[in-house]
Amino acid sequence: QLSKNEELKSAILSQTPWVRDALSEEEQMHNIALLFDLVKMAQEREAEKQKLKQRQNQDGGFSWFNGGRSNTYITQYIIEGIGQLNFMDVINSSRDKDLNAIVAKGLNYIDQAAAERYAKLKEAEEEGKIKLKDNHLSSIDIHYLYARSFFETRKMTREAAKAFFYYKDQARKYWVDKNLYEQAMIGLALFAYEEGPQVADIIASMKERALENEELGMYWKFNAGYHWSQLPIETQSLIIQLFHEVEEDKGLIDAMKKWLIKNKQTNRWETTKATASAIQALLKTGTRWIDEAEPVQLHVGKRNISEEVTDKEKGTGYFKTIIAAEDVNATYANISMNNPNNQPSFGAAYFQYWEDMNVIDEYTETPLKLVKTLFKKENTEAGPKLRAISENDPIEIGDLITVRIVLEVDRPMEFVHMKDSRSSGVEPEDVLSAYKWQDGLGYYQTTQDIATNFFFDYLPRGKYVFEYNVRASHEGNFANGITTIQCMYAPSFTSHSEGIQVSIKE
Repeated sequence: QLSKNEELKSAILSQTPWVRDALSEEEQMHNIALLFDLVKMAQEREAEKQKLKQRQNQDGGFSWFNGGRSNTYITQYIIEGIGQLNFMDVINSSRDKDLNAIVAKGLNYIDQAAAERYAKLKEAEEEGKIKLKDNHLSSIDIHYLYARSFFETRKMTREAAKAFFYYKDQARKYWVDKNLYEQAMIGLALFAYEEGPQVADIIASMKERALENEELGMYWKFNAGYHWSQLPIETQSLIIQLFHEVEEDKGLIDAMKKWLIKNKQTNRWETTKATASAIQALLKTGTRWIDEAEPVQLHVGKRNISEEVTDKEKGTGYFKTIIAAEDVNATYANISMNNPNNQPSFGAAYFQYWEDMNVIDEYTETPLKLVKTLFKKENTEAGPKLRAISENDPIEIGDLITVRIVLEVDRPMEFVHMKDSRSSGVEPEDVLSAYKWQDGLGYYQTTQDIATNFFFDYLPRGKYVFEYNVRASHEGNFANGITTIQCMYAPSFTSHSEGIQVSIKE
């Protein structure tokens, strides 16, 4: 996506920090064909199984890196993965001698780890430090219940059973205090253990907290983080799995899947974990969108563009056409699209033309909104103060001007470029390029002759304020320049501020 449609983007790819990301993504697209080589897949599956067998330590656990100490989370993650593959009928670990042995040793390790955590809690209670009936349910305990639920019929030791039932009882009591991902894991685990009432409560609670939007579908607002249980794609995918197994309401599930599709429109799923979770949710739940492949009908004026374009991308159905200026007439203002399928489709129409910068109005009809304001920085007895500058308020040479840009975005986006054009009558104070961090947002800022550029690897939903200083250096009347912003991954998501006139005098 980063390499496509260069003519529509505010900056060419070579001028951004994302050249290597684009090359990596193109290589991934070329490698998709390898996934359909069944012989190669069978060989790789056998090779991966042998690698798992070699990497498993004597105690049954797996380490982060080969030769390291066994790690509880990694071991539970691998057991969960094998359980998921069993659930999807991709493998049958009970009939595979090697996989069965890997699972047996892995289950023994995570059971023992749970028993040790429970033993420490009992010891702390005996010392009067805690009470076992209070909330001692951690993320790793919840993950243990979920991973173990794929193999609930497998036997465990008496000590492990005591720990298992303690943590299951904790999950039934304290699921309300956990985040969405953990609640989804608890719901799936309790459903597997036939704890119906608590699962129904979890589902009802999630429905009450859900946000619904015609464009974005059904989703949840929560504080994303870097911990394995705080990731948005994995959280949405796991909630979809919970509703699929418990509710089987295809309408609700399709609305949740819609959010995944819209997220992919403006974001790259960078991890294998996020991608695998999303693909499983899209392919195995709700309506089988992949079975519906009727072409979308796009009409511009009296022309049926979808019939004119025959070179469509396989799999996605993506196509693009360019209409020359001399061919455009009044009927082209009418654009209609008909999607005969149940799955969502999206596209964009771009109208490129030249305009006097002074008469450009603020553009607010996109998920990105920009407001640019100029302030004169004045020293007073109470300290420096900012006074808004208008077209009728002349600036004097030497005045320090603060440029303030307010950005508002209604959804997370990756690879976002913001360009603030400057009047030729001012010079920037800060000319050094640098990576900056403010209000939880990281970005790269670079100054050029006519503009200051901001590059956001990841732009979360929210409202942000950016400021930098310039100094008036030339006399005259100048176009202030507009601020533009665009998601390089999805160039249809773009916006700009209004243009104003600036007067500078001696």
